Amino acid sequence: MSNQLLEKVLKGVRLSKGENLRLFQLDLLSLANIANKIKQRKHPHDVITYIIDRNINYSNICVSGCKFCAFYRKKDDPESYTLAKKEIFEKIKELKSKD
Repeated sequence: MSNQLLEKVLKGVRLSKGENLRLFQLDLLSLANIANKIKQRKHPHDVITYIIDRNINYSNICVSGCKFCAFYRKKDDPESYTLAKKEIFEKIKELKSKD
């Protein structure tokens, strides 16, 4: 990985698709180190926040059949499901209780 590319990343210069893909050649610790340097520049205080986010998947039945998706199931699959409204509202209630 060239120092020139790392300098662009640290300066916040937009990378090309090819340059972005080259970042995957880095080991995870190096990539995390770069990300931390960027975070420190943008948010120099040692305060990190997060939000609770939840996507309620009311069903895993799908007709698209994408090759990359490990989530979906066909309607007749024994692992397919569709949640009842009661189950969906329970999930919403559970999430709201975590405020």
